[in-house]
Amino acid sequence: MFKTGIWRPQDLPRRKTFFGTLRTPAYTLLRTSVPASPDEISRFEAVIKTVWLSFGSCRTTYPGRLAEVDRTVDALAVAAFPPDATIEICDWGVSDALVSFEWAEPILGRFPNARFTASDLILWFTEARNESGETLVFEPDGTPLQYIRPPFVVSLAHPEQWIYPLNRLVARRGWQAAAVVQWNGVPDPQPAFHAPWTFRQIPLIHPSALDFAARQPRFRISLHDAFTPLAAPCHILRTMNLLNPAVFGRDKAAQGLRAAADSIAEGGLYILGRTDESQARTNNVSIFRKTGGGFSVIARLGRGSELEDLALSAIPAT
Repeated sequence: MFKTGIWRPQDLPRRKTFFGTLRTPAYTLLRTSVPASPDEISRFEAVIKTVWLSFGSCRTTYPGRLAEVDRTVDALAVAAFPPDATIEICDWGVSDALVSFEWAEPILGRFPNARFTASDLILWFTEARNESGETLVFEPDGTPLQYIRPPFVVSLAHPEQWIYPLNRLVARRGWQAAAVVQWNGVPDPQPAFHAPWTFRQIPLIHPSALDFAARQPRFRISLHDAFTPLAAPCHILRTMNLLNPAVFGRDKAAQGLRAAADSIAEGGLYILGRTDESQARTNNVSIFRKTGGGFSVIARLGRGSELEDLALSAIPAT
């Protein structure tokens, strides 16, 4: 018994097998043109929801998720900074950066000298295709995620169900490509060659964010580890849906909060919270101002952040 995957755009609507299990879309379907067509954007939004990183993280953002947060923060920013201020705005753990684009476009309009940086630890996958047509998809550090050879799309990072022994056999082969490729930012359309493999980048950034970055030089997308302070402090920092204590534990979350405290200039704003997806979607957010080296709460949305107490006790390292 085996399970076929989804490697063609036209097959995306047919996600379930005869037995009701989900077929795996190939991550190669995430690649789009710049600018992307409406069909490519729809395809990207369908496939990005299925991305499952090797360490268990998923990509679940969607349009308008943080619109309420954006409106509140923009009003606080207008009150805190003059319109001609040269301010740095950072958004950490941005997933596909769609919500960063939705926030950046209006706030950069209000602050013509501001710059906005959206960052995450993983911004792309690497596709490796050999001369026989076999395709592997890797995380940036070389961790294999998928094996693709139509009609098969097999997960290499997470076990296939026991009812599909052929898929499980393919996954156990220990696939490796020739090299880990160092890409020149995202997107990087230039292929790399290490015989018998041809490597191409698969951006994980929403096409609308990529298009905005190409048009707006004050908006950039970069790599950053959210548990590491910035080299130079910013004036507004957001970590939404990132520091989840159920995933990281409170000690690791506290490390992230210390990194945030060390990354914000005196008088700057910090936005911390999570979206509650149960029933009515609610953003539970605490907004802080950095004063005297620590944080003080200036606004809340919903119930406030579950990590508010840890944030108030976070002391920057410098």
